[in-house]
Amino acid sequence: MSEKTEQPTEKKLRDGRKEGQVVKSIEITSLF
Repeated sequence: MSEKTEQPTEKKLRDGRKEGQVVKSIEITSLF
């Protein structure tokens, strides 16, 4: 049960981090 609840949370965190990195890279490239 705990593993099933932890897996989707980690996936969401990883997806969020990936999106954040992409947004940050785009912002940095547009600034420079």
